[in-house]
Amino acid sequence: MSNDDSAGDIQSVDLPAVSTAIASTLAGLFPAFVSVQAMPDQSEIMDLPVPAVFIDLEQVEPAPDPGTGQSAVRCRFCAYLLIGPECQGHTRLLGSMVTAMIAALREQCWGIPAEPAEFVEAMPDGSRPELDNLVVWSVRWDQVIYLGAASWDWVDSTGLTLLVGISPEVGPEYVKDYFDPKERLDELSTGRT
Repeated sequence: MSNDDSAGDIQSVDLPAVSTAIASTLAGLFPAFVSVQAMPDQSEIMDLPVPAVFIDLEQVEPAPDPGTGQSAVRCRFCAYLLIGPECQGHTRLLGSMVTAMIAALREQCWGIPAEPAEFVEAMPDGSRPELDNLVVWSVRWDQVIYLGAASWDWVDSTGLTLLVGISPEVGPEYVKDYFDPKERLDELSTGRT
């Protein structure tokens, strides 16, 4: 997992918030985009200044239960990269933008409780008639997102720490490799490693 500790309250994570977190991260990574939007309405899409990218949520399906009390969903996201055909060298520029977007997806968790993004495909896109006057590429990825709060709040009344070792590496010589399962679960829940 990657990203920082500023994911916020995981109870507040919903799918529009996920798209907003993605757009915010991309805006920081790619200042050359004049506009970066999360799930814009069709009227907003037609008015985007270019070069631009907008994020759409295309599909949601169940993911394996993480055993934490959270709901896991596998989402298919799409970033539509837009550029005007009048832009000098637009084909080469768009190719560079697509390549950079694919690279940015690697191990990306967007600062939310999620598994890293899994790149699916990138291709020229003519699926949106409202964008016919622009050159458009789509970059798709799948990502497991964890919604809700973990059900075990880890309140410790003993003052002791439980450490876990994985067999066969157990015993006095391996104590230095034991780990606190709470920290591992916290890492999974917040997208930190």
